[in-house]
Amino acid sequence: MYRGISGFSSMATRPVLAELSAQIRLDHGIAVRFESAGGVEIARRVREGAGADLLVLADGALAELADQGHLRGGTVRPLWVSQVVAAVPAGTPVPAFDEVRDLRAALLAAERVAYSTGPSGTALLDLIAI
Repeated sequence: MYRGISGFSSMATRPVLAELSAQIRLDHGIAVRFESAGGVEIARRVREGAGADLLVLADGALAELADQGHLRGGTVRPLWVSQVVAAVPAGTPVPAFDEVRDLRAALLAAERVAYSTGPSGTALLDLIAI
């Protein structure tokens, strides 16, 4: 049995949580271990009964799990705000992203768009909803 703090997190937070976990071990002698997977997968595991001391997911996923009774009431806390980034293929001119309408126009003109199934992807889909 693991005798430290265990957690689940989305892949997006894996690097920062690994660094934080290492620092907590150095500073306080407490072992912290996170298992990371896609946010949808982690939420599914929690719904199916997987347990951990900490859960680090997008706000919407945490709110849904809390509403369903899978989290201890009153324990959900924001940790940070995630930035959204955009990239284009090498050799492609970078479109203007000065305003939301610029991003929307670039997305609608693109042949292909890849996006996350997390909150940034949801925001993107809302942005280009017609």
